Amino acid sequence: MPVFNEEESIVGAISEWAPALASVSSEAMLLVVDDGSTDRTPEILASIESEHGGRVRVLRCTNRGHGQACLAGYREALRQGAEWIFQIDSDGQCDPRYFPSLWSRRVGADILYGVRTSRDDGGVRRLATNILRLNLGLLHNAWCDDPNVPYRLMNRAALARHLPRIPDSFYLANVALAVLMKKDRSLRHEAISIGFRERTAGRGSAGLLLFAKRAFELNRQLKSLN
Repeated sequence: MPVFNEEESIVGAISEWAPALASVSSEAMLLVVDDGSTDRTPEILASIESEHGGRVRVLRCTNRGHGQACLAGYREALRQGAEWIFQIDSDGQCDPRYFPSLWSRRVGADILYGVRTSRDDGGVRRLATNILRLNLGLLHNAWCDDPNVPYRLMNRAALARHLPRIPDSFYLANVALAVLMKKDRSLRHEAISIGFRERTAGRGSAGLLLFAKRAFELNRQLKSLN
């Protein structure tokens, strides 16, 4: 769970996700990657970490953006020996009620996605997702159902194979990971429909104009991975 300046949302997000993960596995651990927050988020996370007795861990990084925070979390999860790695966001938009269904379908799959078939975060963001999907399909031959979704479950082998291929210069690193995995014909993909909620509070750290700029850069960056 990457987080940046989510002092109003982080308690609620962890309060619903920590038990949701524990309900499907007694070995589950929630790794929260603090991407250099400058508000009260670090203080709140320190308190939560001490309360959960090892079930919630905090990894603190310098600010490098959402994508790189995700990559830092993936690397740490692999280092800790995790067999399955699940990524969600910290703003309250990811609804845990869909997770048991996703988890139950992991047998026979290497990577599983939630596909946001209903969204409460606005038509503009739905449009941006559809444009990104079309762009990746037409220009890179990678037809990803929801390439930037923060609701993905990956097995260790699949993640370890493609994670090292993504350089530190990638801003939309999760998109790059989705593309690499989609183009790997040996991987087995599954998907379920999910609903995506409004943010609990505040605004996203990256506006749509910045996202559009990064998506344009992504085309050039993806070519370097081929």
